[in-house]
Amino acid sequence: MPCERVVSDEYWRVAHSFNTAVPGWLVLLPRRHVTAVHDLTDAEAGALGVWQVRLSRAPMGLLEERELSARQRLEKCREDAERAAAALAVAERACERAVIAREEFAAALAEARAADGPPPDSARPRRPARSCPIGGRAFSRPSSPRTTSGSSGPWRRRCRREPGR
Repeated sequence: MPCERVVSDEYWRVAHSFNTAVPGWLVLLPRRHVTAVHDLTDAEAGALGVWQVRLSRAPMGLLEERELSARQRLEKCREDAERAAAALAVAERACERAVIAREEFAAALAEARAADGPPPDSARPRRPARSCPIGGRAFSRPSSPRTTSGSSGPWRRRCRREPGR
C-alpha cells in the first residue's frame, strides 16, 4: 500500500511503498482514477514519461552521492592515519633517546661506583624528609620496621612538623 507522499505535480504523485521486498520502493500514482494507460490524457502521458525518467535517475544519483561521501570519509581517515603515524614515529624516537640516555647514565654510575668502592655505613647520607601531601608536614621513616596489631599497620608513617612551621 503506497503512502507518505514524496513529491507530486498536477497529474502524478510519488509515494513510498511500504512492506515490499525492496526497501525504498517508489510508486508513481495518477491524481485521478484511471484503469489503463490508454485512459491517460496527452498531458498526463507526457508528465508520466518525465516522472519515469526522473525517478529512474534518482537512485543512481543517490548512490553516486553516497559513494562520493564514502570516498571523502576514506580520504580523511587516510590523512588522520598519516598524521598518527608521523606522531607515533616522533614518540618512538623520543622514547629511544630516553632509553639510551638512561642506559648511558646507569653505565656511568656503575663505573663510578666500581672505581670508588662501596662507602662505609657511617658515610651513607640520610634521606631527607619528604613533604606529606596532607597539611604540608614532613615525614620520615622509622629506623626499624614496626609490627603492630589492629587497624594501623606498618605502612603508616609518623608525620612531624617541619622546622619553622
